[in-house]
Amino acid sequence: MYSVLLAGLLATGASAQPSAVLPEAAPIQQPQMLDLNLMEALVTVGAHDLAGVFGFVPAEAAPAALADYLLHNRKALKKLLKKGQRDLKELGGVNGWEKMVFIQILQLHSNGPIPPGVERLSKKEEYDVSEIVLARPMTLQEMTTLRGMKK
Repeated sequence: MYSVLLAGLLATGASAQPSAVLPEAAPIQQPQMLDLNLMEALVTVGAHDLAGVFGFVPAEAAPAALADYLLHNRKALKKLLKKGQRDLKELGGVNGWEKMVFIQILQLHSNGPIPPGVERLSKKEEYDVSEIVLARPMTLQEMTTLRGMKK
């Protein structure tokens, strides 16, 4: 059928090329290296299988993306909260990258309507998140060094 149509177009002098040039498809974004802080957080909450997905999330958006995930998965949120509280108690500070995640959680929670599928934080959860947000931020390297000195 297409050959008949093409033959008819050529017989009338019409061009076989399309008149409008289609734009080129955007190249597929390659996954990027994950920040070690993000990887540690994913392992802590038991979501290390999401590392491949987070590889496509720009580094500057990763804290907000993890915050959204944690608000949708309360078990994971509780695990990261426990880690943060343990770090605060044992090391006197919290991971600075995780602190950014908790800041995002408070912002998403307190700015107007809650996204669909997300429940409001309980008063205890809100208090625990606020405690981590107010804690002294530490780098992953500082935390690892302090943990090594305590053993």
